[in-house]
Amino acid sequence: MTILRAVFRTYPAISRTLAILVAINLVTWACIRIAFCDNRPRLYMLGDSCIRSYHMAPGTRMEDLLQGMLPGMLVENWAESGTSPLDFLLQLNKGALLCAPPTYVVVVMAPDKMLGLDSPLRVHNADLRWLPLDRTGLQIWKTLSPQERNNAVVEKASLLLYGFTDLVRSAVVNYWKWPHDRAVMRHNSPCRRREIKTQAQLFGKALDGTAIGSDADFDTLVRTRDTRLLLDILCQKIIPHLVVLHPCGNPTLLSQTFSPRALAKRDTIILRMRKWLNTRQTAYIDFNLPNRLSNFPDSVWDDNAHLKATPPIYYLSQQTVDWLSTLQSHASRGTHAIFPLSGK
Repeated sequence: MTILRAVFRTYPAISRTLAILVAINLVTWACIRIAFCDNRPRLYMLGDSCIRSYHMAPGTRMEDLLQGMLPGMLVENWAESGTSPLDFLLQLNKGALLCAPPTYVVVVMAPDKMLGLDSPLRVHNADLRWLPLDRTGLQIWKTLSPQERNNAVVEKASLLLYGFTDLVRSAVVNYWKWPHDRAVMRHNSPCRRREIKTQAQLFGKALDGTAIGSDADFDTLVRTRDTRLLLDILCQKIIPHLVVLHPCGNPTLLSQTFSPRALAKRDTIILRMRKWLNTRQTAYIDFNLPNRLSNFPDSVWDDNAHLKATPPIYYLSQQTVDWLSTLQSHASRGTHAIFPLSGK
C-alpha cells in the first residue's frame, strides 16, 4: 500500500485516470442491475456460438423466441462464441452476479464439443474474472492448472474495470461485428462456400485422427470433467436444468466432406454423450437423432456449425418449452421426473 500511495503521489494522472475508470465501471454496473431488475423467474441459456445465434437478426434468436413463448419468465442468453463447458459454468456465475440467480438453466452444446477439436483452450481468461468467491469457486479453483490460477488472479484484479471495457466491447460486437457477419452470410459468395467446405474437411480430418475410446475413457476427458462439475453445481444449487445436444453440424455438408471413419467416430461420440447423461440421470434432448435431425436440412445452415433460419431455432425453442411444461406439471402434482423429456 505504501508503494501504491507513493506511485499515486508521484503520478497523479494515474490516480485520476483509475478513479474515473472505476467510477464509470460502478455506474455501468448500477445501470446493468437496474436494467435487469425483474421479479419474474429467470431462464438462463449457457453455451457457445451455436446458441449465441449471432448469425440471426434480433427478434429471431432462440432467446427472443423463448421470451415470446414464455412471457411470464425472463430469458437471458449468456452464451459466448468459442467457449467450453468450464466457461459455461463461469457464464452462470456472471449472470447470477450481474442480474440474479436463475430459476432454470438450459445448457446447449454439440456432443463433439467434448473432444476439444474446436478450440485448444479449456477456459477463456476473460471468463475467469467471474470465478465466484464461495464454495463453488473453491471447487472450480481446485481444477485449475497453475497457469489458469495465475490468470484468474489477474482477471479478478481487473474486475473493477470490467463494466467500462465490456460496454465498449458489447457496442462493437452488437452494432458492427454481428451486422457485418450477417451481411456476409446473406451474400454467400462461391469463395465463402469453398472456405466453409474446406473448414469442414479440416475438421473431419482432425476427427479422423482422434482416438475415441471407451465409455471409461470418455468419462476422463477434460471437458467431460468440466461438464460434470457444471451439472453437479446446478444440482447442489437445486436449479432444474436441461442439456440440449445441438446437431454436430450440417448433415449434408458432413456427408460430403467427412470420411466414413470420421462419420462413424462422430456417431460414437454422440452415443457416448447420451450414455453419460443417462448414467447421470440428467434431463436432455438429443437433436442428433434421425427423427429430430430431419428438421435441420442443408438450407437452414450458414456454415457447418451455425444456423441461419428461424424454423429450426423455433423447433429448438418449442422443445425447450415442452420440457419446462412437463417439469412444471410434475412439480404441480408433487412428483419428481428424472427425465422430464428423454433424449431417447
